[in-house]
Amino acid sequence: MEDKKVVAYRIRQEHQKGVALLITLSVILLLSIALMKNFEKRSVEVAHLGNNLERFQAESLSRSVFRVILTVIKDQGLNTLLGNRSYWQEIDFSLGNGYFQIKEVTPIDHRFNLNKISSRIKDARIAVFKNMVRINLEMAGGYIQPSVNEPLSAIIDFTDENSIGDEVFSYDFEQYYREEPAFSVKNREFDRLSEVKLLPTFRALGFSADYLEENFRVLGDAEYIDVNLVNEKDLRDFLSRYDGVDGYSSLFDRQSDIWELIEKRRLSGNQSSVSGPLKIRAPFPAKRFGQVWNDALVASGITDLTQKEIDLFNYKSETLLIRFQVQVGKATVNIRSTVHIKYRKDSLKIEELGILSFRMI
Repeated sequence: MEDKKVVAYRIRQEHQKGVALLITLSVILLLSIALMKNFEKRSVEVAHLGNNLERFQAESLSRSVFRVILTVIKDQGLNTLLGNRSYWQEIDFSLGNGYFQIKEVTPIDHRFNLNKISSRIKDARIAVFKNMVRINLEMAGGYIQPSVNEPLSAIIDFTDENSIGDEVFSYDFEQYYREEPAFSVKNREFDRLSEVKLLPTFRALGFSADYLEENFRVLGDAEYIDVNLVNEKDLRDFLSRYDGVDGYSSLFDRQSDIWELIEKRRLSGNQSSVSGPLKIRAPFPAKRFGQVWNDALVASGITDLTQKEIDLFNYKSETLLIRFQVQVGKATVNIRSTVHIKYRKDSLKIEELGILSFRMI
């Protein structure tokens, strides 16, 4: 009898141990699942933190790169920098745990400023704008002539600080709430070129993204071409806008002669057999530029330009577009900045650089 009791007790004890072990294993399993889930969550957080860290590093690095670019522009001057593009443009430069690539440093004073359109219907700028619409249409192979008065009116009204509506063109700001999408006037100038796409009538002009980017701007002041830095395409595009415009009739016809003069002057002033980056001299000096430019035109037989036409040429660029890219790990930052240049008096030496815009994408 005693033996049966002992056996039964031992069986109950073993059963209790088995239950305890099962409970323990179950708890361990549950804890393991919980830990695994927590680990997975932490892994995602760490990866997210890593991505954010790389983004933060890329943004910080981009600001440092921007300061370096501005320093080089100020120290070397635009003529030397842009005359040696092959040594820095679209080349990967290692920096720390990342790299950067300068996409472009480009003068944009010759681009049409959409913040400067006048409401006077006889203004030459309006005729130039209509020419640019026509040129873009021809390049795109379009056949339907878009209305130009509507977008002109919309641009004028959209940025009209008085909000009184345009008195020349027939479409005033009171109709804009009916547009798709509806919008109201801004009452100040455009801050970004992309803002003009808010105007449905402007989009209807059919400007390609490239044409818009290469020919228009909203920052900076007067429009002119820099004879020291201009290339042939930009010169011809710039002068083509004035085809048939009152007071500017000779520019379009003499564009080949003007380019030949600029190129000849540039080549004669910068001949060198030295390999590597060169110190580039400006073909036309800052001091007494007006007299030097006039004498050069006369010497080349270009004597039929009016003073308004001559004033479209200058020896310096005051507004620059700077684009560059920075990458750290998987994070990529694209920078677009517009910079204003202030020169020393009667000189091409840069005194100060002012940031008009800085966008990080």
